[in-house]
Amino acid sequence: MYKSGKICSLQSRILVIGGGPAGICAAIAAAREGADTILINNRPVLGGNSSSEVRVWTRGATGGGSLFAEEMGIWGELKLRNLYANPEGNPVFWDETLLDGIYREKGIRLLENTQMVGVEMDEDRVTAIEAVQLGTEKHFRIQAEVYVDATGDGSLGQLAGIPFIQGREAASEYGEKLAPEVREKETLGNTLFFFTGRSEEPVRYVAPEYALSIEEVETLLGKGGRLVNEEMNGCDYWWFELGGREDTIGDNQEITRRLRSLSAGVWNYIKNSGKFQADHLTLLWQGNWAGKRESRRMQTDRILTEKDVEEGLHRDEAAFYGGWYLDFHPAGGVYAEEDFCTQIPVKAYPVSMACLYNSQVKNLLFAGRDIGVSHVAFASTRIMNTCALSGQAAGTLGAMMLKKSLSAARIREGHLRELQEQLYRNDVLLPYFESREKNPAMEAEVLVSSEERDGNEAAEAGDILLREDMTLVIPGSAPKAKLLFYAGEACSLAYSLEESPLPQRYGKGKEEGRITLSKGWQWISLIPEKENRKGFLSFRFRIPEGADIRLGLSEIQLCGFLLADQEDGSLYYPRVRLSGSRIYGKERLTDGFNRPWEAPHLWISGEEAEPWISLRLKEEKQLDRVELYLNPDLSMELCSSRASEWAGHHKFVARRGMPPELCRQISLYRVDGEAETLLSRVSENRQRHVVLSFAPQKLRTLKIKFTSAYGYRHAEVFEVKLYECQEETT
Repeated sequence: MYKSGKICSLQSRILVIGGGPAGICAAIAAAREGADTILINNRPVLGGNSSSEVRVWTRGATGGGSLFAEEMGIWGELKLRNLYANPEGNPVFWDETLLDGIYREKGIRLLENTQMVGVEMDEDRVTAIEAVQLGTEKHFRIQAEVYVDATGDGSLGQLAGIPFIQGREAASEYGEKLAPEVREKETLGNTLFFFTGRSEEPVRYVAPEYALSIEEVETLLGKGGRLVNEEMNGCDYWWFELGGREDTIGDNQEITRRLRSLSAGVWNYIKNSGKFQADHLTLLWQGNWAGKRESRRMQTDRILTEKDVEEGLHRDEAAFYGGWYLDFHPAGGVYAEEDFCTQIPVKAYPVSMACLYNSQVKNLLFAGRDIGVSHVAFASTRIMNTCALSGQAAGTLGAMMLKKSLSAARIREGHLRELQEQLYRNDVLLPYFESREKNPAMEAEVLVSSEERDGNEAAEAGDILLREDMTLVIPGSAPKAKLLFYAGEACSLAYSLEESPLPQRYGKGKEEGRITLSKGWQWISLIPEKENRKGFLSFRFRIPEGADIRLGLSEIQLCGFLLADQEDGSLYYPRVRLSGSRIYGKERLTDGFNRPWEAPHLWISGEEAEPWISLRLKEEKQLDRVELYLNPDLSMELCSSRASEWAGHHKFVARRGMPPELCRQISLYRVDGEAETLLSRVSENRQRHVVLSFAPQKLRTLKIKFTSAYGYRHAEVFEVKLYECQEETT
């Protein structure tokens, strides 16, 4: 075959194929570990389904109901950077955030509009891939030592001969009660969105001939809750779904054509059926690249199943976590009679690193939608935040494979904890994992300017009427804490209680109890008389019919105390009287936890102009950096983009600015007697994981000062770490 254009040979240590959330995080993780990395993407913009081409907003464990569970790590950095620069959630600016994130890493070469078309193998290893770049007429032959398939479709995996499945396994294959009785080829389908706006002048719409007719659109509505109105926008139309009974890869073009017909037909229905106040509505954007939910899933050394998700198994070999609902859509899409989705809440669960590789090919890893999971488990892991975490895990694993000259399977056998410590250090939550990594801060004398001892009872923000579909969460480590309740009449209030490492707003506890309320306002201690409470306590109250029972609210959140509304996802901050509890004391700074797990693990200062932390070592050590893990409110979602309005069924609450808890200006000093010398400063911090680097030097006493936050007048820090280096001071 004759090939036009120039054939370019490229080499890297790691090659990542696919520029969605998984591929982006894999490439950045690998580059930060020192591996020369090439990232190829077959689209002109990064972000996959989250890009401005598709405009699905990014969601994950927090959106699925898990509290204190927002995904951080590399993906969290990008989301926080986006929130700072793009608080309105413009999808075009999200593209810029992702592109800038790649360009900032010196170890990454990015090839856009580049489609992989072939693979070369040598027995059990990939040796090269062939790719074509649209627009340049270039053909690439790219060699690497480790390959990461983040294509979503498992494109490299299937070319390399890895077995895969498209469809749904039978219930008997993995013992899954939510699977069909016999294996089916059906999958989740594809979707196109549109975004609308309002014009000062009336705007007419003349539908193209390919659009579904108004009559055809009407036959689709009402089934399974499928609705249309003039206020709906963007992701409100995620039920525009087709292709689940076809091949979402091979039939992609035809599926997309039919989705365009559906989308144009619905817009025509809104504009021209006469049933809506739509004269001034106009179409601002129409998708042309269909968002794909499901295609191939690779057969890896371990397969995540329904039981693993629901019971939180794979704890010992976790590489990342999930937490979105088991979210099933009917294969018939818009033509199905059943509900447009079934969402079953799950708690945050670990995912094994063995879901990222098949030992059949020694240097190939998977990340994103194509990792090794059953169809039932895939209903949860497919969400983009989870895909991003799998990418960071794969990129980190790939770099470790290079450093140790070992396969992924050998890393799992002999170096799994080292991998986990590295991921945890780089801000990936690993459920049930307890870090054993020691750092000099743990042996230092820690002093702080102040500690939060009284609570937030002074920051009054009204009250809220309690309902049975609300979940009240408090830390079990705060036995003396009291909350402010109101009762219109004296009553005995029954509740169910669940204790868990991370609370879930849908949780229903088996433990039962009661509190007695007098008429009027009163401070109540909720923790039952039971020793060694280890975890967060979630209360669901059974409200007597017609009862007026209220909870006092605060403007300020105390991490660990939340009232979560199941109906719309709203979060409220109870007024809390700590009554001498020291749950936010200085010892939390060095207890080995960098985010909530079973307890807040957070130091909170009192309100003051310049809170500080001082660390005095037993002896001088050669240091070159301090790392902090701050609080960006891990119970509120950080989305990539959004429409200006959205339907309530999403149970999504948008942030309107940077987290008020997040420290904004941070200064690090060395202390010699009374003298303080500035070592490092961040003036406009927008990150949770902050690295304060400085020239290597011998130090004994350090002081960290927090000059301001984005809203609160106190500082909040989960963990402080000190790092030694070998370079000698000259």
